[in-house]
Amino acid sequence: MKNRLLLLSVTLLATCALSACQKANSKDSSVKKVAVSQKVDRSLYRNFYEIFTSSFADSNHDGEGDLNGVTQHLDYLNTGKSNSTTDLKVQGLWMTPIFASPSYHGYDVTNYEEINPKFGTMADFENLIAQAKKRGIAVILDMPFNHTATDNVWFQKALAGDKKYVAYYNWSDTAKEGYSLASNGKYYESEFDKSMPDLNLANPEVKKEIAKITKFWLDKGVSGFRLDAVGFYFSNDDKKTTAFTKWLTDTVKKQNPKAYLVGEVFSTASAIDDIYPSGIDSLFDFPNALQSSSSPINSALVLGEGSLFGQQIEAWDQEIHADNPKAIDAPFLSNHDTNRSATLLSSLSMQKMAAQTYLLMPGNPFIYYGEELGLTGSGIDQNKRLPMPWNAAGTDSPKAEHFCARCDRNCYN
Repeated sequence: MKNRLLLLSVTLLATCALSACQKANSKDSSVKKVAVSQKVDRSLYRNFYEIFTSSFADSNHDGEGDLNGVTQHLDYLNTGKSNSTTDLKVQGLWMTPIFASPSYHGYDVTNYEEINPKFGTMADFENLIAQAKKRGIAVILDMPFNHTATDNVWFQKALAGDKKYVAYYNWSDTAKEGYSLASNGKYYESEFDKSMPDLNLANPEVKKEIAKITKFWLDKGVSGFRLDAVGFYFSNDDKKTTAFTKWLTDTVKKQNPKAYLVGEVFSTASAIDDIYPSGIDSLFDFPNALQSSSSPINSALVLGEGSLFGQQIEAWDQEIHADNPKAIDAPFLSNHDTNRSATLLSSLSMQKMAAQTYLLMPGNPFIYYGEELGLTGSGIDQNKRLPMPWNAAGTDSPKAEHFCARCDRNCYN
């Protein structure tokens, strides 16, 4: 508890610098410190680093980032030596999807228990986990449970008329928003894209499949999961979404009580707060990220309202703990879906101040790969996921991906 309050106090000191403590003598700058949680599992606190796997490091120089590339650069994240001055002291690694998939991004999965061949083999992954653990790095995998790929065997069996697998998805006899026409003449829910049919997460058989998948990877040594598109689990029904998230959290915690779960609800503060009663460890703090010019951290940086930002941090911290006493906030500046922070901030000094601020906020900060170097990128997704620049010669850096309008697919330069 003392550590949490100390961290919040240090954060307020950092944000005070944003406004040069202009309001140091005003009542507004005095933030009352109130104990918000005594139940948070301290072992789940980590500094996380997100990598877009295909863009991070290329070990065999085929232009594609791979698992061995990640392993070879683990010392950059953490050498495992406390006195090292050459690493980032990262304690957790979030890897975007590494499963079998037809797309460059991997969020449409064909097989959740198979490594995408472009990334390597299962043996490569097991070695990565072993080497990460030697350095004190916990690896969490990105899990897109909201939908599969149309190439997934479940969906293919559904199209063939297998009643068991038909019930794995959501169907309509008539066209409606968010649905796509299938080869069987019916329409399937596909909120993101026609290549991503939404799963029927209310189906007990689908839940069994998901529980099998999480156990498979926990048994492989992963330390938890980043849950993709949580806000879309049951579109426009927060109660069902929260209930499913609770089931998923409870299921994973039974499989490994020390597993860590962080969910994506790319929405407003109220929508995020609505999911915290599920008991999930963390939800990404989108309201305090940089994707919106109206975000509190943006206002603090641009307008110098550090004191106000400190109060907003404390209010949010108390709000999430009122709904989940074990909650761990997950602050970040940018990620693979948003414009990079260095693109949004006009100067190096502002970039540094932004980093100091969110890294000192209560919770688990998530650094987007290359953010520490000032890597830029905006616009289409591929620009936000540019290769990690390891050196001037380009050694170990994957090739940049681009969208080819001519052939309507993602290609390599």
